[in-house]
Amino acid sequence: MNLKTVLSIVYSKLPPGKYSLDIKATNVDGISSIQSFHIDIIIKNPFWLSHLAFMFYVSCLEVALSILFFLIRKSRAIQKFNDNKIKFFTEVAHDIRTPVTLIQLLVSQLSEKNNFQNNIDLIHRNTQNLNEYVTQLLDFQKADRGMLKLSIIKVELKEIIHRTVAQVEPLLNKKSIDIIVSVPKVHIWIDENKMSRIFYNLISNAIKYSEDGGKIEIKATKSKKEITIDFIDNGFGIPEKEQKLIFSRFTRGTNINNKGISGSGIGLMISKKIVELHGGNIKFISKENLGSTFTVVLKMGSEHYNENEILIENSNLFEPISLEDSITDNKRILLVEDNKDLRLIIKAELEKKYIVLDAPNGKEALLIALAKNPDLIITDVMMPDMGGKELCNIIKTNFQTSHIPIIMISALSGLDDKIEGLEIGADAYLEKPFNMKILIAMANNLINSRQAINEILSPKSKG
Repeated sequence: MNLKTVLSIVYSKLPPGKYSLDIKATNVDGISSIQSFHIDIIIKNPFWLSHLAFMFYVSCLEVALSILFFLIRKSRAIQKFNDNKIKFFTEVAHDIRTPVTLIQLLVSQLSEKNNFQNNIDLIHRNTQNLNEYVTQLLDFQKADRGMLKLSIIKVELKEIIHRTVAQVEPLLNKKSIDIIVSVPKVHIWIDENKMSRIFYNLISNAIKYSEDGGKIEIKATKSKKEITIDFIDNGFGIPEKEQKLIFSRFTRGTNINNKGISGSGIGLMISKKIVELHGGNIKFISKENLGSTFTVVLKMGSEHYNENEILIENSNLFEPISLEDSITDNKRILLVEDNKDLRLIIKAELEKKYIVLDAPNGKEALLIALAKNPDLIITDVMMPDMGGKELCNIIKTNFQTSHIPIIMISALSGLDDKIEGLEIGADAYLEKPFNMKILIAMANNLINSRQAINEILSPKSKG
């Protein structure tokens, strides 16, 4: 090459490595230089092919694979959870359908048989079962959201245990299961409704998961600081590999599922949460085909509860009183309930004593209240168009209607729900399902008290 015209040499696309460049010059006469010009050249890897770059690539790959595996596991967990939820609601639907079917059959038989009392007892028992299923569903929703609240009172343990055993006596007789109860007479501080449901759940589980002719024992031992209640059966037991998950939601032993015994799989989960809210604990030991022992440990006294959890017991607050008391004729009650069948049943009972106006929602009820000025309003809480709480708030803030007493009826049984209803202005709060005598007693008391106030404030009484 002519150095006068070419001042550079280009070698393109050389791979990384070490190179030596030797250059000899030749003049125009063809004579070459004696010495050559030598250069050592090192071509390094580009940064994207460096060791650090490959370490970065490996790290990114590991992170990507970890994320992928995490998403796969999460997807499988979600799928399993969804499958469990579907199974749970299927089981609940099956459990609810059974007593509903029995009730339908028994009602149809009432017109065909003269043995009314036996059928009525069975209907009553199955409606109690239905109520228990619904209560478990509501407790499950509250437990899932951390909203379970306690209403603590002082109760006698032996009385609660014997009352619960009496509720399941037909099941015991059906399976010829013997039950031994050894519980001392001792007072404890608990949420009676919630703890009674736990005892019912543990006893009914022991019956359900025992063979015919089995044996159940309930015993309690008391120390200075706590009381221990054992529920012992000689039933099917729980497989060892599944025992760690038995207090998890939707969890049931495979040996139970294989036997076709129905159940929701949430009772023990709810029981554990409620016992822990009481400051206690629940545990168990179990051997498959030998039986199980569930143990509930509760603290004595009430010092471990918050002040707002302890209630002042007043069992005579709404004792049914004689309906012949000083209710005068032509008293009007406005009944607000969106369920037509329930509305008609309540209306039929109330019409034995009162004039009853009815409405399917709060919006229509408000118009009736303004036009007819009833002596009492009985309203459901959850309704379309306008709910009971909104209706109550409007009634109590309107000068024309603020004097009308209001009874709220609701399936929402939580303490916060009751407090909210009373703070809005309701004069009484009744939880579904309710006894009709208690509702009539409440209505009677409220109308009587308003009538007494009116008589005191009326000009005639002053004169």
